[in-house]
Amino acid sequence: MKNGFFLMLFCSLSIGAFTQTFTLSNKSNGKEKTFKPGGYYEIYLAENLEAFKDNCCDYAILKGSLARVSEDSFKINLKHYERRVIADNMQIVHQNYAKEASNYSHFPKNDIIVVRHFKSEKSRNRKVVLFGLGAAFLSTGIITAMNTFVISDSDSKKNLWRSSGIQAGAGIALMIANGSKKYQVKGKDTFWEIK
Repeated sequence: MKNGFFLMLFCSLSIGAFTQTFTLSNKSNGKEKTFKPGGYYEIYLAENLEAFKDNCCDYAILKGSLARVSEDSFKINLKHYERRVIADNMQIVHQNYAKEASNYSHFPKNDIIVVRHFKSEKSRNRKVVLFGLGAAFLSTGIITAMNTFVISDSDSKKNLWRSSGIQAGAGIALMIANGSKKYQVKGKDTFWEIK
């Protein structure tokens, strides 16, 4: 019984010692955000910041789960890779989707521009769909409000105003609730740094 307890204790300690986490530190208020394994990440990469500004030039978006973190680099289990190149008023988008479960990509920490974290890929997809639904509600609310200028009956106008307010309010609420936080690591609005 005693040996079994020590065996379980050593196993849990060894698993805890090798879990891959990384921490973002906020420069302005000193808060820290630690990301643990098992989440789904969108990581925007560019060799220099000018390549990322205004969707210019050359940058990549890696999507997947974190596999390993070292002092100077990350390893991600890649689900989706997207590279955008803009040259001579032409945008070229190259996308790859991983078919295999073990498609890894290494990249240096210095190339990271933005990090977005989700609980899972399913959670990310749900947030994207609900954010789009919120945008649709907001736009239909605006269109309904514009219809009040066409209708001459005052009772109908009141009902249209109420309807447009409810639609727009529901749209804004869905968009706020399902927007994901971006952690800007480089750039003018940089508040976070990778530890």
